[in-house]
Amino acid sequence: MTTAWSVTPDWKGETAVILASGPSMTREQAEAVRGKCRAIAVNNQGIDTDCDGVRVPALAPWADVLYAADAKWWRHYHDRSLKFAGRKVTIRDTLPWPEVYSLKQSSEHAIFDPRPTHLVSGGNSGYQALHLAVHLGATRIVLLGFDMKNGRLGRRHWFGNHPGKLDSRGNFTGWLRAFDKLAGVLKQMNIEVVNCTPDTALRAFRRAPLSEVIR
Repeated sequence: MTTAWSVTPDWKGETAVILASGPSMTREQAEAVRGKCRAIAVNNQGIDTDCDGVRVPALAPWADVLYAADAKWWRHYHDRSLKFAGRKVTIRDTLPWPEVYSLKQSSEHAIFDPRPTHLVSGGNSGYQALHLAVHLGATRIVLLGFDMKNGRLGRRHWFGNHPGKLDSRGNFTGWLRAFDKLAGVLKQMNIEVVNCTPDTALRAFRRAPLSEVIR
């Protein structure tokens, strides 16, 4: 079973970047933040990916945290995700690997849960990773790969699409609504969130070029 975790604010007052898997995410963006702040790699940003029979190297295997919510993702990629050197985190406590740390899922009606043992789902791993960064104490959080829409030719991720049933169409409307609610809560908490995703439908947070935010 996974190891139950109560998050401690080890990143108190620091800047953190969350690297999500939207189609605009690039290796250049990942390298631009490498070593300059804390980092959470969401899903395949932290591990190599197989796409159309080709192995695509991870963008951020050096990240501090690998976060993924879906149990089916962990089962499909366990051969490589369990080798990730940083902390591995999920909200699925039924997975069989003790090296993966798990948090409990809060009520579906919640916006933010202050308990260090819980995360609000928001319907997607990016929302949960943002919540986790706040638990870890980050007061400035940079978002990359948060397109919240499909890219050209229906690409849902920077590397293409996951194989078979592992890939699913995103509920972008619901996700955007959840972020709109979260933005107000984080503002009251004096958490600065900057969306540096070049092409994004997410308007809840201030937008800025990555070059102006991470120097």
